[in-house]
Amino acid sequence: MGSYQYSGYDASGREEAGAIDAATESLAFEHLQSRGITVFALEPSSAEYIPTAVPWYRRDIRFRSSQLSAEDQAATADLLASLFSAGLALPEIIRITASSAGRTEVRMQFERIGQKVAEGGSFAVAFEQENKGFAPIFVSFLKVSEASNALPTLLRSLSSFLSKQNQVRQKVLSALIYPLILVLASLGLFLIVTLYLAPNLEPLFAAAGQEPPGTLSALLALNDFLVRFWMWLLLALAGGVLAIASLLQHERSQRLLARMKFRLPVFGTITRLFTLSQLAQAIELLLTSGMPQSEAFRQASASLGASSGFHGTFLEAADAVESGLTATGPIDADPHIPAGFKELFRVGEETNRLPSTLAALSETMSAQADRQTQRLLGLLTPVLTLVIGSGIGFLIYTLMGAILEINEIAF
Repeated sequence: MGSYQYSGYDASGREEAGAIDAATESLAFEHLQSRGITVFALEPSSAEYIPTAVPWYRRDIRFRSSQLSAEDQAATADLLASLFSAGLALPEIIRITASSAGRTEVRMQFERIGQKVAEGGSFAVAFEQENKGFAPIFVSFLKVSEASNALPTLLRSLSSFLSKQNQVRQKVLSALIYPLILVLASLGLFLIVTLYLAPNLEPLFAAAGQEPPGTLSALLALNDFLVRFWMWLLLALAGGVLAIASLLQHERSQRLLARMKFRLPVFGTITRLFTLSQLAQAIELLLTSGMPQSEAFRQASASLGASSGFHGTFLEAADAVESGLTATGPIDADPHIPAGFKELFRVGEETNRLPSTLAALSETMSAQADRQTQRLLGLLTPVLTLVIGSGIGFLIYTLMGAILEINEIAF
């Protein structure tokens, strides 16, 4: 049995690379084709082979995360929990999950997992090897659950955790819909006035030999600027979006952006509270499932990614635990973690009751974030309405004044 390195494209057009074991190169090629991978490079692995990082200029720029939404992951976890609870055979569970998947990438992933399991592989190992869209915490739960023979129970806990994440995200997005509509409507009205109404009023003043009012002159200057340089503005906007998207591919940039968000007034506090709530719940679930403390810290921080802002802190905490120290030190050193969180975490670690303490912390942080979010959104909507209404009122007042001046000139 030989090992081969391959590169190719999956059915969705995304580049995929990895290793495969097969008796011959032709069998490896056939096996990859059966998994829906179009192979463009296949060669025997060497002992000296070391995968190299892809240079930044050759990386794919992604405008959205390749990870599945929390809602899709929660649905998959709940389905797997139900199927395992029913006592079905593993190949049948994988087949039903693949056929029930609403997304093509999930179906293809479970089909490849089924092939590996049929060849004698472990479900958790095959899931990890073929995983493309599920969070690292999903893989961790499968590994721990398989070892502890408590797969259905832990999968339901995972489904509950992911569902809660989705509910928090949906609650914030729903609350922002009305302010977003106000902003877009006012922007649309402003563009109509600038690009259509203002240019149609200018000839009337020119015919009467009068200078337009100050506000109308400003709108005409803006109209002239947009008409002259609209192409350059679009190119600059597209270039800026591409530059930001490329920059955010780097983990360091994600950490920097997260820390900048933490410094924002009000918004930063809410972001910190929500993130800490999710981290605390993830660590609590992993510790309850039997995972060692250091590994639980690593997997929980990896599940939220570098963009969470606390990724480095909890990795340092994991290193401290492995070195025989407490995790409290790195957490105390992070100025963005609230004092209450630090104190309760320290007490939980000292009394060896960290899982229950983290569960309480998660609820507390979530409740505080909810209250501050509702308070902010309750204030944001009337303030936006007042500001935008005042701006539109001033714009209409200016235009009506210009129209009245035209009437006076005409008569």
